Amino acid sequence: MIIWAGLLMAVFMYAVIASVGLDGGEPSAAKPDAALAQLFAWLAAAASGASLFLRSVLLGGFSSGKLSVETEAGRVRFMTGNIVCFALAESVAIFGLVLAFTGRPQSDCLVFFAAAVVLMLIHIPLPGRFVPKRLA
Repeated sequence: MIIWAGLLMAVFMYAVIASVGLDGGEPSAAKPDAALAQLFAWLAAAASGASLFLRSVLLGGFSSGKLSVETEAGRVRFMTGNIVCFALAESVAIFGLVLAFTGRPQSDCLVFFAAAVVLMLIHIPLPGRFVPKRLA
């Protein structure tokens, strides 16, 4: 949970840097590059999809009861799976930050920051998500 919270705060810091630290998000010497923004949108979509897919592959066994954090291998898989998902979610915000540095409008960058926050909320490591669901 500490790692998740730290990375979520980093996303918010990127948004602040993009909006305040860059003279309103638009450096005067840089010319916005629409092709770069489009490429980053595709890469962000791929990173988002990968984070959701890897979540089901790496962490799905915990809620189904196939895996347990009671074993050393389970704990390692749990930590690794969560960190990979968190990092992929945060990478979406980094695309937005880089776009801000290239002079894209703040509204373009905000989409990336918002998507990263949504992904981080999807990946929040609540204990109930990893306890096997019992059939009633």
